[in-house]
Amino acid sequence: MTKHKKNSKQKQRLRILIIAVGILVCLGIVAGTTLFIKLSAKDIYKIEDRTKEIEQEKKKDEDGYNTVAWLRVQGTNIDTPIVNYDNVEAVDNISKEDFLWNEYHGETLEKRVNIQGHNILNLSSNPEIGLEYFSRFEELMAFVYTDFAKENQYIQYTVDGENYIYKIFAVYFEEEYNLDLYNSEPYTDEDVADFIKASLDKSIYKYDVEVNEDDEIIALLTCTRMYGSDDKKQFVVVGRMVSSGESTATYDVEETENYETIKNLMKGVEEDVEV
Repeated sequence: MTKHKKNSKQKQRLRILIIAVGILVCLGIVAGTTLFIKLSAKDIYKIEDRTKEIEQEKKKDEDGYNTVAWLRVQGTNIDTPIVNYDNVEAVDNISKEDFLWNEYHGETLEKRVNIQGHNILNLSSNPEIGLEYFSRFEELMAFVYTDFAKENQYIQYTVDGENYIYKIFAVYFEEEYNLDLYNSEPYTDEDVADFIKASLDKSIYKYDVEVNEDDEIIALLTCTRMYGSDDKKQFVVVGRMVSSGESTATYDVEETENYETIKNLMKGVEEDVEV
């Protein structure tokens, strides 16, 4: 073997070694960056068990309703029992204003949960946040503010001895006569898919959350007069269940073009709008 060939092979080995080291360095950088991102994405919502609170509320139940679940909404004073009404006659004998309620009968988790509550004290086009005397669903209206929506993104629903967490993926206004919001029958995958699409289309925010018909959904509904005293609409906040092992870190939230209407309403600008 000539000296020239020997030097050529040594240079080739050196190049291969340099490339290999470079690849290892790059892989190390990628792994380190991934680890940093994971460590930086701290959970912003922690489960607080409410099963004992449900049992305590059951002891207070009267004829006509029964406590079946518990609801917490991040950033609000909504940390309260959910009741079922046993029959139509019973509704007339108790004050609906005192409760949040769901639209199905039973104490098990449904694929899509609808929870309703009244908003009696927070009806203006510039809703208040954090007033001590708010109860029911008054503080749900805080989600009309972008900064609030960015900082508060989770719902906890406790039912049948389990605490479930949901990521909010849509916030919107709906016509009060939309009967789909009051459905008391089980939902099919097709029903959920249609509901998800409608919610995303009407949402005033775009959330960085993947959602499809296979997910379990929760919808919180309350009345509002943001569009005026004569324009009855429902305010709706929708979430999908956090999957096993999924973090509860902050995710991106952006205003959609639908938010322009909300800005105008807050400024007192009158315009014809469709929902």
